[in-house]
Amino acid sequence: MPRIWLHYIEFLMKQKKITRARRALDRALRSLPITQHSRIWELYVKFIKDGEVPKETALCAFRRYLMLEPDHVEIYIAYLRTIGRYDEAAQKLANVVDDEDFSSMEGKTRHQLWMDLCDLVSKHPADIKALNIESIIRSGIRQFTDEVGRLWISLGDHFIRLGQFEKARDIYEEAMATVSTVHDFSLIFESYAKFLESLISAHMEREAASAVSAAEADLLMLRLEDLLGRRPELVSSVKLRQNPHNVHEWLQRAKLYKDDVLIALWVGDREWSTPQWSG
Repeated sequence: MPRIWLHYIEFLMKQKKITRARRALDRALRSLPITQHSRIWELYVKFIKDGEVPKETALCAFRRYLMLEPDHVEIYIAYLRTIGRYDEAAQKLANVVDDEDFSSMEGKTRHQLWMDLCDLVSKHPADIKALNIESIIRSGIRQFTDEVGRLWISLGDHFIRLGQFEKARDIYEEAMATVSTVHDFSLIFESYAKFLESLISAHMEREAASAVSAAEADLLMLRLEDLLGRRPELVSSVKLRQNPHNVHEWLQRAKLYKDDVLIALWVGDREWSTPQWSG
C-alpha cells in the first residue's frame, strides 16, 4: 500500500534521515506497481526540493521522474535554476518552446515560456554553453512584437554581463534604428542612457589612478551628450517607420533641420514624394 510507504518516508524525512529516506523512496518505487508511482514521486520531489539531498543524487532522481512524467519538466527546470545549473535549464526550456504540442502544467503560454528563456539566457551568459544566446533573443524579437523593447534590452544586457561594452552599444544603436513604436524606443533609450551613465561613473571612480580612465570617461560623456542630443531625431524616425505617409511628422522632421538648409530641403523632398497622405 502506498500509504504505508508514504507515512514511513515522511517519518524518515522529519528525522532528517536523508540516506534512509532516499533508499526507502527507491524501494517504494521498486515495490509498488507503476500506476501508484505518482504518489511516491510527489513526495520524492518534495524531498529533493527541501535542499538536503546531494545535487547529483537529486538530478538522477529528477531525470527518472521525467521518464514517468515528461510534462512536469517545468518543475525540473525550476530546480536546475535554484542550484545554478543554468545551461541545462536553458536547454530544457528551449526544448519546451520548440515543442508546439507542449502544455504547461503552470498554465504558461508559449509566449511566456519564450520570455522565460530569453530572461534566463540573458542573465547568465557565462553559464550558457550549449545554446546561441543572441540567436535565441533575436528569434524572440522577430516573433513577439509586443515584447520587442524588452527583448532588445535583454540582448544588450547579455553583452554587458559579458563585459563586451562596444557590442552592447552596437545592439542599443541597432535597436533604436529598427523599433517602430515610441514605447519600445523609450524603453531602449532609457536603458542605453543608464548604461552609459554607469560606465562614466565606473571610469570616474578610477580616474585618479589612471589617465586612461579619465580620457575614456570624457569620451563616454561625449557619447551620452550625443545620444541625448539625437533623441528628437530618433523619435521622429520611429514615428516615420510606423507611418511613412504621415505628412505632419515629415513637417516636424524638417523643422529639426531648420539650421541646415540642404538637409531640410532633402527631408522636404522626401515628404512631398510620399504618394499617400494621412493626418
